[in-house]
Amino acid sequence: MEDFVRYMQSNTILHEDSTEGMSLQRARSRLHAKAMEEQIIHLSGIYEPYTFWQARFDSTNTKALFDEIAGDGKRFHFDMRSVNWMDYITNIHIPGLRKHVLKERQQQRRHNEPNSSRFS
Repeated sequence: MEDFVRYMQSNTILHEDSTEGMSLQRARSRLHAKAMEEQIIHLSGIYEPYTFWQARFDSTNTKALFDEIAGDGKRFHFDMRSVNWMDYITNIHIPGLRKHVLKERQQQRRHNEPNSSRFS
């Protein structure tokens, strides 16, 4: 994870924090890019156990249990092979992440941003 954070920080155009002497548009763009970088690093921390962990998952025991309780299994429908993972990630997981995890960060960012009407 540390390697990823170092990569993000060293390969972005945001090396200096000062926006002094920049046009307003460029300063806003840099602040937006910095917020995006922070969000990517934040999300990579959340997903670190799943994305940076070198492991293989095996469902042999789950399949054996499912076969053993075949009658009840049909009643409770616990066959993970029947899950449409693309649909789940796209229509359930990502919207839930946006609604519950990112909402906090978006509200915090809006609170910290200067009032845009002052710069119009």
